[in-house]
Amino acid sequence: MSLINLSVSLRAACRRPGWSSQLLKATLTSLAEVLPGSVPDYDEDAGEEWGRLLLRDQVLAIIWLRGAFAMVHRDFADLVPRLTSAGMVVEVVFDWDAPLYSLELEDLRSLFGRETITDAVNPSRLSANELWWATT
Repeated sequence: MSLINLSVSLRAACRRPGWSSQLLKATLTSLAEVLPGSVPDYDEDAGEEWGRLLLRDQVLAIIWLRGAFAMVHRDFADLVPRLTSAGMVVEVVFDWDAPLYSLELEDLRSLFGRETITDAVNPSRLSANELWWATT
């Protein structure tokens, strides 16, 4: 399987006007209302870059603060139309831990404001979970 370059999606998400922490929180709350038992997980005061939608110990979706971008687990792909109709760029994740993604170094700098990320994560081959963890 070839790698999915997230740089294209992330750049597109940053061009969406009006994205904010308030919209991130509202989006998570809206998703939680349609998935009984799920809860939003986002702490703006802690400076978190991502919000998550959780169901017990399972991550259903992650939503980025800096742009209208979300990653949704394939088992909950029915959320995708709800997110895209709200103007979000969405990637469906088949396995949170599979290294199926890449991110260009220049985008790591410009989009995430980081020169590097931890040596434990390789931006040229990373998982969705590693992206979330390294850029939170």
